[in-house]
Amino acid sequence: LYFVIPLIILGAFILILALNSTQVASVGKEDVTELTVDTIIKDLEKKQRQMVADSLRTTVDTTKSPQVAVTLKAVDKTWLRAIADKADTTEYLLNAGNRVNLQADSTLRLLVGNAAGVDFTVNGQPVGILGKPNQVITNMLINQDGIVTKRIKNVRSKHAVQADSSRQTPISN
Repeated sequence: LYFVIPLIILGAFILILALNSTQVASVGKEDVTELTVDTIIKDLEKKQRQMVADSLRTTVDTTKSPQVAVTLKAVDKTWLRAIADKADTTEYLLNAGNRVNLQADSTLRLLVGNAAGVDFTVNGQPVGILGKPNQVITNMLINQDGIVTKRIKNVRSKHAVQADSSRQTPISN
């Protein structure tokens, strides 16, 4: 009994190998066409020319100019955050005379720390300075049509508070 089971397993293994060897032999009987090096090179060059033509066509189709273009010229020191197309966030610290060009495909959202410190040009049209001293532009949305929304908030500066408190007269008893 101990010799019969291993012999059955060995026989099954040999049978499986024999069946596989005939299948491999039948697959290998296909006709083989011989290619010359010149033929292979010509095929590769043709495929490469086609790929270059396809990539040029794709490049022409996908390149487009930005739909939103804003030029900022700082007239006073200010901080600025720009969010292009709801994804690309960039922050700037501008001094008087600095110029920044911003571009986006669809929308540009701005936060400006000194509303009186920036002169705006939106999509080629001069807009000017959009706020007064001690004002912050908390939310400005710009698209291809121009400025869509603009929220300005008044802030109290340290200097204004100190100036106000120094003018108070003491109370006498």
